[in-house]
Amino acid sequence: AIIYILHIAVYVLAISLSTIIIVFLILCLTCTSDNGKKACLALCFFILGGLFVQARANRAYPLERYDQKSLTLTGRLTKGYVDDGKFQAVLKTRDGSLIMNSYQKLDSPEELEGRTVRVYGYLSLPAQRRNPGCFDYRLYLKTQGICMTLNAKRIDDIGGRTSCISQIRSRFSRKVTNCMEPRTAGV
Repeated sequence: AIIYILHIAVYVLAISLSTIIIVFLILCLTCTSDNGKKACLALCFFILGGLFVQARANRAYPLERYDQKSLTLTGRLTKGYVDDGKFQAVLKTRDGSLIMNSYQKLDSPEELEGRTVRVYGYLSLPAQRRNPGCFDYRLYLKTQGICMTLNAKRIDDIGGRTSCISQIRSRFSRKVTNCMEPRTAGV
């Protein structure tokens, strides 16, 4: 309950800051000098960007309560690739997105991209920053809209049509991988 109160407080703060941004925009429009207008616009975009990142980082995801548990999830796979025998993709579920890792031998993992799958595996929160000033992987993933990681034990394709964009991306990825070494194909 306290977490939800904190999230409400963050949204109230965001609304207050949005009001301040609107005031800055009005000042920008009424400002007579070009440099003043540019400075106001730059400040407004900077504040809006900071609010957007902060809102994504503080968002509560329903999947977070299943940390360190095994479960079955259904969703659509995107951004999949194979590296050193590990298939990694983003699984978009109705409760949020997560990174899925699978060491299961798949016939054609690239063809799963854009498909609806049922995945059984172990769900966990990404690692946080361990030392001050170091990279915070969990915060980075949250700003990308990804809340958890899933180590998949089993992946079942349950159908669904792949989007045209997913098909084009998958074909292009296969062609690049076939033409280049696996390490440089991802670059």
